[in-house]
Amino acid sequence: MDRLEMEQIPLLPETPLEFSSRDVPLASLPADAAMLGAAPDPALVASIRRHGVLQPVLLLRTVGGALVVAEGRRRVKAARLAGLDVIPARVADGDDDLAAAFALVAHGTRHDNPAAELDAIERLLALGATESVIAGVTGLRPQTIRQRLRLRQLDGELREALRLGRMAMGVAEQAAKLPESAQRRLAVRLDETGKVTAADVAAERQARAQEASAALPFFLLTASPTADEVETPPPQRSDVVFRFTSWLETALQPAERSPVRDVVALGGGTLLVQLDDGAACTIQVSAGVPAYAEVA
Repeated sequence: MDRLEMEQIPLLPETPLEFSSRDVPLASLPADAAMLGAAPDPALVASIRRHGVLQPVLLLRTVGGALVVAEGRRRVKAARLAGLDVIPARVADGDDDLAAAFALVAHGTRHDNPAAELDAIERLLALGATESVIAGVTGLRPQTIRQRLRLRQLDGELREALRLGRMAMGVAEQAAKLPESAQRRLAVRLDETGKVTAADVAAERQARAQEASAALPFFLLTASPTADEVETPPPQRSDVVFRFTSWLETALQPAERSPVRDVVALGGGTLLVQLDDGAACTIQVSAGVPAYAEVA
């Protein structure tokens, strides 16, 4: 990483912050709705009700005197559900931007609150930090940062559901790959049922694949299958093919300065890649290494 680049974007202070330990009234902390992430697990609430909060939360006090939870949102929520009035904390002077950087440092090895990570990454990018600077300062892998940023492709209602813990991270990642029209249908389903499941996203992906396949002219030029081919049962899904196809689909998703306009998984290890200039191609993934005849 460029040292000059790091010095120009001081995301963390050059000298360690001075923290003081104290019990802080829960009423002085942000409301649960203002803190990103899912509700705490009932087991955590039961543990805190019985033993109290064993690990202090990390708080930063802004210039105006407000307290920002830099690390420990779930413990704060659980403590409230457990009926506590105060929570042990380590407090230092700071601001919202510094809290965002500290939150990423704290989550760098756990990744248990992806919505909060995305929020913090976006705040640091707005300050002028690059992805490489954020990775170097916080310890997050560049792949993780890019993975979180892909969630910006989510429909507004779906992203809010992720922020509130009403949609699983894996479901959100798959939904973010869908076009706007498909995401809107998922948002309607969210309004109707209160949730979006992996099955809902899979159904939209399947419908999209069928639509894309039907629109491909070269499918019409494919030779008709023989009777033997029709009667032969389809091969079992290869986990290797499935994993690599999923990874490739994610890696090829449209991004800034990318020539890719759309990527559609057609099934069977086949991806349809459409480019901005109207060109298209398919990529076929198969397991193993094919044997080639030696050429004299």
